[in-house]
Amino acid sequence: MIQHYENSDLEKWLRKRQMTTKKFTELVGCSRPVIWKVKRGIAICPLYAKKIYEITNGEINPLTEKVGRPW
Repeated sequence: MIQHYENSDLEKWLRKRQMTTKKFTELVGCSRPVIWKVKRGIAICPLYAKKIYEITNGEINPLTEKVGRPW
């Protein structure tokens, strides 16, 4: 489900804390395209998803890519 990024939960969270995307990427340790994917509801790496979840205290739970073998 792709949504407009201005209505995303992450964008609202960033605005509420007056934080830029660049500052958030430095906290998470990822690139801006990863944050772009989260804002639009696209799956990302589980490692970054876990970091985002921890930094936002569970308010943002991004979609993760499947890991492991398909049976």
